[in-house]
Amino acid sequence: MKQCTRCKQQKSTDEFYHNRTMKDGLDPWCKTCASKHVRTYRETHSEELKIKKAHYHAIHREIDNARSKLYAGIHREKSRVRANVWYTTHRERAKQSSKKWRLSHPDEAQVIVERCRANRKNAPGHGLSSGQWIDIQEEYNHCCAYCRQREPLEMDHFVPLARAGAHDFSNIVPACRSCNSSKNGAFFDDWISRGGNPKKPLVVDSYNTKLFTEIVYIGNEKLSSFVLDAVTKELRS
Repeated sequence: MKQCTRCKQQKSTDEFYHNRTMKDGLDPWCKTCASKHVRTYRETHSEELKIKKAHYHAIHREIDNARSKLYAGIHREKSRVRANVWYTTHRERAKQSSKKWRLSHPDEAQVIVERCRANRKNAPGHGLSSGQWIDIQEEYNHCCAYCRQREPLEMDHFVPLARAGAHDFSNIVPACRSCNSSKNGAFFDDWISRGGNPKKPLVVDSYNTKLFTEIVYIGNEKLSSFVLDAVTKELRS
């Protein structure tokens, strides 16, 4: 038995936390008193603790993130339940935070959205990282693969997911919203055969020639004469 120096009650040694700095190896306060003290301190020093936590995270961001990821991996179900409870009680705050993150991380946000869409369709493929998506955009000089205009880009699955296309680095090209919406779930050759994007003409240049030549070499007879002539001209120049 041991007496708590705070509540003055005699309690079992199991009711005290271990403390190697003390002679008996136990905290002077019982667990109940210690918990009450910590809870009270957090409530009265909430702003100070938030600042300290943010400062620590800024300095030890990688260690902090790795620790959180490790914990979530070990306690997956517990973490999921806790996240759901927090979201339910802080719905508006969560929406604002999510919106802020998407605006400041457009590439990462788009990768997550497309990954979820591919999972819902049980699409084959090895997936796509945000780094790979950035590489794809750079390969096309940050322009649409079809109209070659420099606008906000979206992921277009060249072979649509609805047509058993893979969610993979090899099947994704950058497209502006207009071209992506116009092509929708059609194969490229079908889309071009019916006129392509009525708002923007198809443009062939040194950046997308490889994409179209691979289609030509497959022997697709549905490709319009414009695409064939443009690719031939670009290869000769």
